[in-house]
Amino acid sequence: MMSIIWTHIKITTMERANGTNVHPGIILKEDIIDANELSIGTAAELLGVSRLTLSKIANGRGAITPNIALRIEKVFGGNADFWLRMQRGFDLIEEKAKFKINPPKIKRFIDYQK
Repeated sequence: MMSIIWTHIKITTMERANGTNVHPGIILKEDIIDANELSIGTAAELLGVSRLTLSKIANGRGAITPNIALRIEKVFGGNADFWLRMQRGFDLIEEKAKFKINPPKIKRFIDYQK
């Protein structure tokens, strides 16, 4: 059953990537927690984290850390690196948007030397 869940995650992640920047916690909630009819409390218990911690992640307000990624891998299968790459990609897109709106006052190194 775990490989079926993992295949589903890969497909939906690729589909979502075409439109918006989706937080990996939302993917975790929809494709693992909800898909297996688990409550946040039950999933948190399985992962050995507080309900509040998992709720923040599942609602896109907390990050999937290396520790959480390893817990997801152990409990639900898959690969911790997958979750960390998704989190890093999400964070980078968010920061690029902020960077574009409010660019820091910095110079390129090549321009600095002139």
